[in-house]
Amino acid sequence: MDELPYTNTVRDVTLFDTSVNSNMVDEFLERFQVTRVLFSKSMWPNNPLKNSNRLSNLNNLFIHSAPWLDGSKLLRWNFENLVVSSTGLWENDLINFVNVWLNGNNTKLHTFFHLVSGRLNNVAIVDQFELEPWNPEVDQLEYKLPVRDYCRLILAEIDRTEMRRTGVLVRQSDGLRAVLRASMDYFLFHVLHD
Repeated sequence: MDELPYTNTVRDVTLFDTSVNSNMVDEFLERFQVTRVLFSKSMWPNNPLKNSNRLSNLNNLFIHSAPWLDGSKLLRWNFENLVVSSTGLWENDLINFVNVWLNGNNTKLHTFFHLVSGRLNNVAIVDQFELEPWNPEVDQLEYKLPVRDYCRLILAEIDRTEMRRTGVLVRQSDGLRAVLRASMDYFLFHVLHD
């Protein structure tokens, strides 16, 4: 960390498979403000993010492998964008996530991508909710930075993938709308900030 002595902000941070532990990650996040995104490319089951206490301060998290991410951790985070794969999340965790958004007042959330390879029944998750039909001409999926920049390939693949369920949720408290899309491998929750 001494290599960055003249600043307390960094734009993007990437965590690779290293000997870094959760305490070091927390120390870094206390000392430096990540202004855009934290990437975790670590494939270790004991990822240093697993026990970090500072992740809730980040707006954008892109985590390649997070078998340690469960429903209780997901609900504690207050992110703007989360792109994650290979998690410990189950159908009921994602249903709870959507219900918390529906019954809450979170206006910060934009995009949540959960990429799985057939382990979850994403369609059954979406079927738990009353959805309005989605008209992509009216409710366009406009991704903000950094999702638009860093997830270009994922977004293109999702656009090519036939989604088995797609619809729009409307939050009764404030009328905020979110598009839910599900295929065998993807669960996408995208809030439409008009």
